[in-house]
Amino acid sequence: MKTITYKSSFFGMSVDNPSFLLCEDDEAITVEGDTLITPSVTFLNMPEDGYMIHKDVTAPDDWSPMRYLFDGASWVVSPEWKTDEQHRSSNEAMLEAPAAENPQ
Repeated sequence: MKTITYKSSFFGMSVDNPSFLLCEDDEAITVEGDTLITPSVTFLNMPEDGYMIHKDVTAPDDWSPMRYLFDGASWVVSPEWKTDEQHRSSNEAMLEAPAAENPQ
């Protein structure tokens, strides 16, 4: 497998190397300027210094985009990862907060 990770320094992220795409080793990834083209999706405005392509990786069984950080050798669950239930709870809490606590 291959994974593509964001370089946190470029995107101003608070975590390093979140894996956002996973594909088979034989799938072509094409770079045309700031465009990254894969068989399943095309990413625009992706300068080459903003991501890394890692080949011959074995992803965790429960991999999903942005869930894991990959440094080229090991996978770690992102400290920013939230399950769907955690997202729902967070969104519900925001909706229930008084207007003064939730300015719009």
